[in-house]
Formats: sequence, C-alpha cells, structure tokens
Amino acid sequence: MSFRIKISKQVIKYIDIRSNTFVRRIDNLFNEICTNPFGSPGLDIKKLKGFKSDYRLRWGKYRILYTVSKDESLIYVYKIDTRGDVYK
Repeated sequence: MSFRIKISKQVIKYIDIRSNTFVRRIDNLFNEICTNPFGSPGLDIKKLKGFKSDYRLRWGKYRILYTVSKDESLIYVYKIDTRGDVYK
C-alpha cells in the first residue's frame, strides 16, 4: 500500500533554506516513508508516546515528525528540526 505525502508550510520553509544535498536526501527519505511509514530496515522510525498515530524519523541530528492516516492513505509531515528543537 502506497501512501501520499502532505508537507506543512513550516517544513517547506525549513527545507527551502537548506543545501541541495539536504533537499535530495529529504526527498529520498519522504519516498521511503511513503512505501512504509511504520518502519523499514535502515530507517529509525518510532511511534511517539501519547499520540495515536504520530511517528518520528531520526536522521542524524534531525528529527522528522509526521502523522499517518490509514483511512486516507496520507502521511502529513508537520515538523522537521534538530533533536533539541523539534519537540518544543
């Protein structure tokens, strides 16, 4: 089952000011998340405690937070930032 991905304006702004290498890697990560948002080999994905369908993807010093809607086959990426700032 393939999921669609929707990205918040905040995440788009964050990605726009980064380097081309960063943007390409994020694009690859989003493609991998679309195929299996609940975890796959090589990706450090965990369910967030206290939330029904929120997950985090750890990528080096960055964290990507997203919500999965199985009914709509949709992944909503709502936050990306460094580890110290993403959970604020």
